[in-house]
Amino acid sequence: MSVSLPQYPSVTCVNCVGTFAPELYVIVDVTERPDLLKAIRDDILHCVLCPHCSTVIAVGLPLMVYRPQESVRILYSPWPDATPAQQHEHLDALFAHLRRRLGRRWNDGLTRRIFLAERSELPVVGACDLDLLPGGGDQTLRDAMLKFFGCRTWEQARALVQAQPVLLRPEAAVFLRRKGVTARNRRDLRTSQVMDDYLAVLEDCVSQGVDAAFAARLDGSGQTRMPDVLE
Repeated sequence: MSVSLPQYPSVTCVNCVGTFAPELYVIVDVTERPDLLKAIRDDILHCVLCPHCSTVIAVGLPLMVYRPQESVRILYSPWPDATPAQQHEHLDALFAHLRRRLGRRWNDGLTRRIFLAERSELPVVGACDLDLLPGGGDQTLRDAMLKFFGCRTWEQARALVQAQPVLLRPEAAVFLRRKGVTARNRRDLRTSQVMDDYLAVLEDCVSQGVDAAFAARLDGSGQTRMPDVLE
């Protein structure tokens, strides 16, 4: 039995009001369906074309991604408009489906290590090593981030990034975006802005190279002050 699970919800087009029932997946096994993994990374897995007028429609469904070869094997992205109670209900239902479809391959440990991802994170998170992120077992990124937060000058930060290439991985961007969202939710605009600044320099390092990214931020003093959440 295939592990990946489709559903066929009734969809009403927002443009022509026609109805149809597309095939949309709520469980994706990335090893058996790399095409669906690509759709996740392209942010189109739950998007469909209306067969009547070709309007693109985003359908609200939960999603469980099963990654059997990874250390963190379950990624769960709730339906964005679901209440917390509905999110738990959907997760339980998806696990019940997964258990039936895995059969003898099922392991109760699957329910204990789950990475929760917002829908907007999926295109990036789908390509991440989730063990590097908070809740995972690999402390490498978290240790490097603590050192990065401890830098007081851009020169120190540049040396750290050169010594810690894990800071240039996509997991680092996810880490900083989540920190920024948490700060904004607390109305801590200072911390939110600092996380955005840190994210910007690391993204520039990836796109431009480390030296070029930091050159634009240095004042020539050798002690160029970084933004600091404690200022």
